[in-house]
Amino acid sequence: MDQAKVAVNMLVLKNGKALFLKRKGGSGDKMWCMPGGHLEFREELAKGAIREVKEEANIKVKNVRFLCVSEDIYTKKHYVSVFFAADHTSGIAHITEKDRFYELGWFSLEKPPKPLFGGTKNVMAGKCFPSDWKNRLKKKH
Repeated sequence: MDQAKVAVNMLVLKNGKALFLKRKGGSGDKMWCMPGGHLEFREELAKGAIREVKEEANIKVKNVRFLCVSEDIYTKKHYVSVFFAADHTSGIAHITEKDRFYELGWFSLEKPPKPLFGGTKNVMAGKCFPSDWKNRLKKKH
């Protein structure tokens, strides 16, 4: 029997904007997402999200905090996606996995890039738990 997988994702903030990456190939080709990926065995959730940011955009973050959880159910896959938020601390964001992403960019949360992929789409639409993450995020800044 197939089982759900755990994904970890990071909303990276810098100067009032968030980092998004444009996926290449496979499911979600040419769709935008937050940095993220599969949680590795014995890896802590937040550390996995930090690792994904480093692997995909080669930047460092601080002030990591829980954002929300989304359930992303597709025809042949099921993910429980845990989202965190963090502040950019150093490094110039650039694509390090050119086989997985076309480009990246910093966008306003009010005007994110389109189309959005999977869990990122659900989170931006408030289809996550808790759904008021944008309000809680504003209170911290």
